[in-house]
Amino acid sequence: MVLGMKLAFLTIALTCVSMSVAASSDNAVSEACISGKSDDRVHLAADSRIAICSEWMKEDQSARSVALLYRAELYAEQQQWDDAFQDYSEMLQLDADNPSVWYNRGALRARHFGQVEEAIMDFDEAVALTHDRPRARYFLHRAAAYGRLIEEESERTDEQDLEALHNMQSDLETFMVLTADKPWEEKKRAAAKDALTYVAARLKALGEA
Repeated sequence: MVLGMKLAFLTIALTCVSMSVAASSDNAVSEACISGKSDDRVHLAADSRIAICSEWMKEDQSARSVALLYRAELYAEQQQWDDAFQDYSEMLQLDADNPSVWYNRGALRARHFGQVEEAIMDFDEAVALTHDRPRARYFLHRAAAYGRLIEEESERTDEQDLEALHNMQSDLETFMVLTADKPWEEKKRAAAKDALTYVAARLKALGEA
């Protein structure tokens, strides 16, 4: 059976996650960028917020990483993938210890740029930075990226596929453990179970028990 048809979890959107960064109540510019509200409490459109975030960066260099984060999310909301990618990359130059930004950039690479191997490296960074507080979605989406490697890369050896399958299996199993007491994740858990069944069958076909 075709991998893409069997692994339903590959259809799960690799969406960007938001970080909670409180806006200063005495800074109207930061509040407009982060919360989308103007001084008169009117909700601003995404393109207006992008412009405000850009202006905030010019006015306050110390807040650049926060403004970059929110502008990147707004770009992603507007499907301006290149701009979002650029902002996430610049933010990582300012704060390489931020796992959510590694994850978000990896998601963009996997979903919109076809950079699957690079996405896995970004997910690796996110996982490593959260080793003491693992986040289930990082493992699920890295597993999906390994699945795409196997599905889409035609010039792969059995040894490479075996390594990817083992990594994929490990990530799926970790996801199952981390979501064991989270009923709201049942749909993703069901998809992950299907993926694990496929991985086991594929490993068997490649000569592993």
